[in-house]
Amino acid sequence: MPYGQRAFVLQGGQWHTDLQGTVAAVRLELPASRDNRWLLVPGLSYAHYSYVTATRIDVLVPEAVIHLQLTHGPIRPYVGGGAGLALINVIHTVDPELLLEAGVRADLRGGWGMRVGLDARSFGQFEAGAVGWTLGMARQF
Repeated sequence: MPYGQRAFVLQGGQWHTDLQGTVAAVRLELPASRDNRWLLVPGLSYAHYSYVTATRIDVLVPEAVIHLQLTHGPIRPYVGGGAGLALINVIHTVDPELLLEAGVRADLRGGWGMRVGLDARSFGQFEAGAVGWTLGMARQF
């Protein structure tokens, strides 16, 4: 996958701390600068988790993130930050979300790639938080 190409990404992982559960995400990676170091990464995350009170909750989070790729080449570490809206129990409650991420993109053969990421999230006015990890596959388009 050539450096800086657009990609469709499917990821899965876990959230921990206040929000503990399984997360799945669908994202696009879109170059946002001429040198392809900056990417705009809009996406949609879904989590089924337990809050500290053991209440089972579903959350859908449309979000937009900006990533800075730290190197060129087939293996590219990145850092980024963004924001979204947490739709808790499918629009029962809407909370803002802030997010910081770091990870690695790796290009494979035939337009495929892998993603490994770590993130920290804050929901509402810092009422709840999560740290998590994701693994994913990417397909260039």
